[in-house]
Amino acid sequence: MSLIDVNPGDAKELEAVPAGEYELSVTSAEVVPLKNDPDKEQIALSFKIEGEPTAKSLRDWIGIPHSSDDEATKNRKLLKLKAFCESADYDYADGIDTDLLPGMVVKAMLTVQNDETYGDQNRVTRYVS
Repeated sequence: MSLIDVNPGDAKELEAVPAGEYELSVTSAEVVPLKNDPDKEQIALSFKIEGEPTAKSLRDWIGIPHSSDDEATKNRKLLKLKAFCESADYDYADGIDTDLLPGMVVKAMLTVQNDETYGDQNRVTRYVS
């Protein structure tokens, strides 16, 4: 038998941070299909909040423009993608390589939303430069 010298009682509950502007570190980024329309794709991003060791991690999804999107939808998706890239100082002139996104830091405005299953959760309202 091995004795593990830790005290789980020292663990701190993870919490949503108050609404405001935060630096987020990208922990993962992948292109995934939309659940309700698998022909369309989005970038699924996971983040940790810098300087907040007891903050819950959070996710955001950025739609990738599709040929079936109307002009307004394409533009909205491009604007969010542009805001994310500019916040990360990512040069998108030659496209976006999601393999390069983990480790990048972005600034974002967060809000708090209550989820019936998970309690208070942070959500990205917009990326800022």
